[in-house]
Amino acid sequence: MLAIVIPAYKPQYLGYALESVASQTDRRFRLYVGDDSGPDEIANQCAAYAASGNDITYHRFHRNLGSTSLAAQWN
Repeated sequence: MLAIVIPAYKPQYLGYALESVASQTDRRFRLYVGDDSGPDEIANQCAAYAASGNDITYHRFHRNLGSTSLAAQWN
């Protein structure tokens, strides 16, 4: 199984990424979205993606580490 990881902060770009992932014909993957303390709309987009029957794990980070050190965010 493949893991697709999307770091998210701007909801307008996340929407395009979710549409692209949802259109894949080979469904042997799990999507992970890490919300880097962005707008609430990110959680709503992920919930809509999940409600459509897609496999997703969403995690919201409470501090925007990605703005200062993306490597620290992943640790």
